[in-house]
Amino acid sequence: MRITDTAKIKLPYGYLLSNTPICIRGIGTAISPKLKVLYAENADNWQAYIFAQAVATSSSLSFIKIAEAFIGQPLPSELKHSGKFDIITQNPVLRDVLVEALSLFFTEKVVYDDSFSAFIFFNPKSSDVIGCLNSDTFDIYCSVISQLMHIGDKDESGKEENPLERDLSALPPEVIHALEMFDKYSKQTEPSSSSTYNLDNIISKMCAANSGYNLLTIYDLTIFQLYDQFQAYSQNRLSALSERSFSIWGGEDFDYELWLKNNN
Repeated sequence: MRITDTAKIKLPYGYLLSNTPICIRGIGTAISPKLKVLYAENADNWQAYIFAQAVATSSSLSFIKIAEAFIGQPLPSELKHSGKFDIITQNPVLRDVLVEALSLFFTEKVVYDDSFSAFIFFNPKSSDVIGCLNSDTFDIYCSVISQLMHIGDKDESGKEENPLERDLSALPPEVIHALEMFDKYSKQTEPSSSSTYNLDNIISKMCAANSGYNLLTIYDLTIFQLYDQFQAYSQNRLSALSERSFSIWGGEDFDYELWLKNNN
């Protein structure tokens, strides 16, 4: 599928569910990575995934703390007033991590070009330039990555929230979990809230829930497919509990089609 109107991107649910590559004009071909790619022997893919999520979903203030955790030192004071894209491009460690992240979520070969201050996407077979990620297309990237991770666009207005209104506790649970792995900011989060919805726990629960997946097959799912199936399973559990309550106590507000509710 090809998306040409990049002013407001909404990736089709069916394509995300089937993991069909989605060509986005001016950038590249997006795809959600499979779990077995994230859990490969090389931990770089996992780190890249965490960084991609942090870039796409965190506020500017939170991202500064995350960036400092990745590079292991404070950012220069002049960068702390910059946007996320400028922070990344001004640090070689963060640039390299984002290149790895882009390689996870796009089928093209990605390199950073200092002369253009942009990440260039090449056709891996012909070396033709397909597109680029720069300050102008950065918001599009954030939107695409969020949807590939089954997070979606949280801010429908398209405006970045005031960073002073958000702290680390408001980060997605997976990002908080990652920061704990780096032993950074662990005292600022509650383990109970940060470990419930991380990939490891969801994989374990889906395999134990007689959902049709097991530890031999579940890693063939993509990130989007896993969270989609977890959401559908949770909704089915809620529907089953509602049906049991109705069968015992009765009532007039029972929703016979609760299990069919569209969550995309």
